[in-house]
Amino acid sequence: MDIRLVAGQDPDQVFEALANHVQKHDASITLTRKGAVPASRTPADHPAVLAIAEAIEQSSGQRPVIQPSLGGTLPDYVWTQILNVPSIIVPYANYDQNNHGPNENLEISYFFRAIRSTYYVLDKLSHVTFKK
Repeated sequence: MDIRLVAGQDPDQVFEALANHVQKHDASITLTRKGAVPASRTPADHPAVLAIAEAIEQSSGQRPVIQPSLGGTLPDYVWTQILNVPSIIVPYANYDQNNHGPNENLEISYFFRAIRSTYYVLDKLSHVTFKK
């Protein structure tokens, strides 16, 4: 079983609640925890998010969609909770790239657009002041 956490949930508390629920319904079932990654979120109005959105719009001519949460198991909490810096994912692949699938692909035009966008993002971020 894989449980996706959201910001503010504690992996230990979620596992304990699930184990208690299962035990209440069938004491013969034993749960074994294999691992956990805390949830992480950088606020959508963070200066880095706004700077990156502006850079993407400048580089592509299109306003980007800002998605505050994205399901996935990434160690983003290392950045946001331990190092106290923002973590932002900028997907550059084509929408039908079949991420992690046997026929995963990246159209070459998206690859070159990603290079251009990355230049704009790095340049824009170099002018942003972050508060700790």
